[in-house]
Amino acid sequence: MPDWIGEFEKMNYSLSFPRMTLLGIAFMGCLAAANATASQTTNASSPPPPKNLGHIPLPEQVPYLNTPQRYPVGNGVAMAVGEATGEWSQLAGPGYTSPNFITSEALTLEIDGVEQPLRVEMKRARETGVYYGFTVCGDLQVRLIDYACWGQPWISRLVMIDNTSGAVSHSVRIKAMVLPKAGAGMTHWLVKDADNEDCGIAIKADASVWMPSGGKNVADKSVVIAFTDPAGTAVLGSNSCTLATKLTEIAPGGSYNAALGHYFRQGAAPDDQCMAAIRAMDSVGDLEKCVTDWQLWFEHVGPGYQLGNIKDERARNLVEGALAILKTIQSQDGGLIAHATFYKDGYIRDAVLGLRGLTATGHFDESKRWLIWLDHKFALYGHIPDAASCEASLADGSTKGDMGNANVEETALVLLCARDYYHATQDLQTLNAIHPSLQYCMDVQLKEAVANGYKLEFNGDETEVCGAVNISPTGTQAGLLAQKQDWALSSVALCAASLDFYIEYLQARGEDPTSYRNTQTGATLNLKTELNHLLQAMDTDFWRTNVPELPEGFHDCFRIKSDMSWPLKRIVNLTLMPVYFGTPYPADEKAKDVSAMAHYFDEKSGFLPLVPGANGFDGHDLGYLLWSLVEVGNPKKTEVYQALVNGPTADCWGTFNEAYSGNGTRNSHDLRTLETGCNISAIAKYWDLKP
Repeated sequence: MPDWIGEFEKMNYSLSFPRMTLLGIAFMGCLAAANATASQTTNASSPPPPKNLGHIPLPEQVPYLNTPQRYPVGNGVAMAVGEATGEWSQLAGPGYTSPNFITSEALTLEIDGVEQPLRVEMKRARETGVYYGFTVCGDLQVRLIDYACWGQPWISRLVMIDNTSGAVSHSVRIKAMVLPKAGAGMTHWLVKDADNEDCGIAIKADASVWMPSGGKNVADKSVVIAFTDPAGTAVLGSNSCTLATKLTEIAPGGSYNAALGHYFRQGAAPDDQCMAAIRAMDSVGDLEKCVTDWQLWFEHVGPGYQLGNIKDERARNLVEGALAILKTIQSQDGGLIAHATFYKDGYIRDAVLGLRGLTATGHFDESKRWLIWLDHKFALYGHIPDAASCEASLADGSTKGDMGNANVEETALVLLCARDYYHATQDLQTLNAIHPSLQYCMDVQLKEAVANGYKLEFNGDETEVCGAVNISPTGTQAGLLAQKQDWALSSVALCAASLDFYIEYLQARGEDPTSYRNTQTGATLNLKTELNHLLQAMDTDFWRTNVPELPEGFHDCFRIKSDMSWPLKRIVNLTLMPVYFGTPYPADEKAKDVSAMAHYFDEKSGFLPLVPGANGFDGHDLGYLLWSLVEVGNPKKTEVYQALVNGPTADCWGTFNEAYSGNGTRNSHDLRTLETGCNISAIAKYWDLKP
């Protein structure tokens, strides 16, 4: 048995004690508060009993795949990030490129005069992006449910309490302790209801507030937080606010529901309008709609894309959870943020890889919306930015600093996203509508390729090298400096793959690709000839057979501009990119490239070092490798599949981090779009999901 399987089993076993300890503390506190006997209780860690929402049941919980961790709940307008115990640590909106409003938000439950923290194990509801936890407090079954209906300016936290006693009533009150974010540009105040009673808190971030990942807030934004209970109250302390429902008696066999609403606004909407909207919420009805909308989204794919075609329960749960989060991270305007917890901007590379995972599982509308979003950004900026804001409308926002050579790689990835969308839908009308940005993406690459003799620089995105060790004879650190000193295989291969599709696209438009005018240079080109030049350059400049452990030959990642010398070591994902992104080069060379990089797969640990010998790897290296192994028919695919699905790198929801240390320890960038999309596209390919 490989070491990584044994270590993962030990890790899962070791989780049981701290989890049960935490739940046991909360359970015993609730038990004492309810003054119930042991015979009336059940274990809070067991699956919750079925719960009818009215017309539909609350879906079952999906088990954790790994250590419990934070989760995102969002609807394209607003997003919250919660910890595994149900406490929130982030709240942003409207628009995903927004500042965080809170430091924390925690709920407590008062039962028969005794107040205890409401701590539960938050898990995802099957076929949804809804998260909920369950606990038992004596006679009371308690559910905390976080949800947000698509396109609405609010997020809700619903507490549902059922009294299972046939004879005893219990009085309950729900409280929320909100700690607003402090700092320059952040303010908060109490909100009053129509009776002039303090009932909620408003938190504002003005346009001077800086985002965690850089750039300023594009406009004044606020959130009003209050209970839906019309008798709810609010008290402001020195640095926090306590919100509370009224004290409510739950009769034997009775139930009580109350929701904490978070209503977002941009500009100067009056507080009382936000409070009125919160008080008017039909919390259970909204939850029903949210669940139904999610289930329809999961199920409304072709028969060949149904997740039931994945005959591995863990892999199926992994892909389902990953899809829920990929869907969640698309903002209402169509942009996809890099991840929920820090980089809330629309990075091009991250979005394209995330969309690759969605299209591989039968979800295509997200790509259409993103391509339209990017075409709008191109019209604003005149080029393809490294990243742009994801607001609740198509309003302009500040661009991020473009990294390296913005004319290569990311421009190719845009065309490859369009290719995947077109091949799935044959929707030429949408591509015609965004033709200016697609044409720019091709023409600017060809301009540089022709001028440089079909050599292209690395675009400088550190995501694909992620702190790799020095590989250059000049001592250059692979990464942000590489684009100025090295020619890159990845840029040439992606240019060729995107040109291959662009030729197909022009022919579908009724245009002649053999007599094409480049809008950047005015030159007339035969694009089929240009494609051949690029493919020849891959062999001329990057094919090598002088690496002792790889005698059959492979395409290496860089060449040093000054003397065309080779890098000292490999960067495995760059050599795998031509196969993964569909560069049309010879099948035997594809097989050798994939076999060469699979040579570095560590069977003992289940990891693929980003640079052989280095102490770390990217979160999507195994995804690149698995997809490519399946593509070329290499039997090592099964072993790599097992490492990706059953190894320790996937989080408890099925998403992946940006990077890992040599022993599999995650970096802090979790819930990532790029790595998650790449990896689930590989799992989908392994299981042959397709139309």
